[in-house]
Amino acid sequence: MAQSPLAPGDRVREAMRRHFKAYQKEARIMGLIEQFARYDPINSLRLSRHQRYTERAAEMIRQLQRKKLADPKLDPMLTAAALGALTYRFAEMWLVHGAIDCTLEHAVEQVSRIFENAIRLKT
Repeated sequence: MAQSPLAPGDRVREAMRRHFKAYQKEARIMGLIEQFARYDPINSLRLSRHQRYTERAAEMIRQLQRKKLADPKLDPMLTAAALGALTYRFAEMWLVHGAIDCTLEHAVEQVSRIFENAIRLKT
């Protein structure tokens, strides 16, 4: 994985911003996917995508742990999967169902802070 010139907290925020913007752009179709996601082959495609994102996030957590910037006791894959589920479900509730009223920047800031707190990110 390439090194980023951004500080770890800024990297988290940038990743969150990209995630929410992409979800926002496709919110309507994402709602439909969620309705039908329990049926194969849609579910297998969804799980494959989730696995790729989880592996990338786990690698980011491992890098932060090696640099002593994240809690070394965390299991990177489990943590990445849990936080991925949080961000994905949050985006669905916010952007598909309108259950949360906030701006993009407020969502990025708050969910990034949750992510940083969860891994005990040292900045």
